[in-house]
Parts: sequence; C-alpha cells; structure tokens
Amino acid sequence: MSQRNPTQRRLVGGLLSLILLAAGTEQAAGLALAPGDTAPELRGDTFRGERLLIDYSASKLTLVNYWATWCVPCLEEMPALDHLAQIHGADRVQVVGVLHDSVDDETALEFLEPMGLSYPLLRPRDYTADRWGGIASLPTTFLIDSEGEVLRRYVGATAEQVKGLAYDVSAALEDRPLGPFVYPTAEGAVTNEDRLRLKRDAEAKAEADRGGS
Repeated sequence: MSQRNPTQRRLVGGLLSLILLAAGTEQAAGLALAPGDTAPELRGDTFRGERLLIDYSASKLTLVNYWATWCVPCLEEMPALDHLAQIHGADRVQVVGVLHDSVDDETALEFLEPMGLSYPLLRPRDYTADRWGGIASLPTTFLIDSEGEVLRRYVGATAEQVKGLAYDVSAALEDRPLGPFVYPTAEGAVTNEDRLRLKRDAEAKAEADRGGS
C-alpha cells in the first residue's frame, strides 16, 4: 500500500478541516466568547506527546491563538505572536497556539519546526473548540487576563489587525484602555457574529446621524 507524501497529507487535512469549519459555522454564530466572559479550561497535547494545562494566572496576559496548517494568514501571523511573547517575557505575556486542523503530528511539525516558534503549540481535546464558542474562522485569537477573563476576541490577521493586537497587549500590560476594535473586513475572516455586529453598528450610526441632523 502506498503512503501519501507530505503535500498530499496537507491537502487532505486541509479539505477535511474546511469541511469541519463549514459545519460548525452555524453553531458558532452568536455563541463566540465576548469580553467579560470567563475563558474555558485549555488543555491538550503537544506534537511531541507532552500534556499541557494552561494556567492563565502564570502571566498577566495570555493569547490563545487558533490556527491551521492550511491557513496562510495563520502562518503569517504566528511569528508576530512569537515576537510579542519574547519582547514582553513569559511572566507578562504567554502565547498558546491551538491547532484547529485534522493533520497528524508529523505534518504539523513539518510546518512548525522551520518557524522556530518559542511558544507552546498543542492539539486540544475534542470538545475544546465548542467550549470557546465554536471557531468558525481562522485565525481566531483571544486576549485573556490573569484571572481568566476574556478581554477581546480577534478574527483574522490583516496587518492592521496584528498591529491592533500588539497595541492592545501593551495597553493591557500598562492597565490602559484597549485600542479601537479592528473589524475583520470582507476580504478577511468574518463570522456571522461579526456581520451582525457590523450591521448593528451601522444602524446605530445612522440613527445617531438622524438625531443630530
């Protein structure tokens, strides 16, 4: 029996993951964690078999980043997340990468090893994504404080969004207000929840403009 080469494994894994994400979109709509919610327990296994349980109190801030091997914006964002972890230090900012993909450990490592990331990456338990409100688009990142409270959720990884995330991390470390929220654009990753929020904001702005005229 012939074995698939790495490229074939990546293609098959990507297709399976896309199917899973599409199936979960309806479930995720309206259920995603929002600022003020308590972050669920996060545990899983690294791609070398080490079991991890993330302790939010170990750092002032935790970034939980859901990614996949087939997600190009995810792979482009990961070095920036690694940079945040390194410049602020583990006691101030810890980053955790959570694989939202069906590829095997060997294939995942093929992507990760050349990147030389310093932060832990894990394969979560089967129920983990549901506890986080469902992950309908990638990348999805949560900013969490040391008490386990969600401060903000980020969907997508445009240059503007990554810059906004870095600003928010610095602001939260200094106990300052977070910056303006950078919405995902039509060109980026957008969930049904984000579309509803955009619609509500547009309606509220139109109402305010009518009241001021």
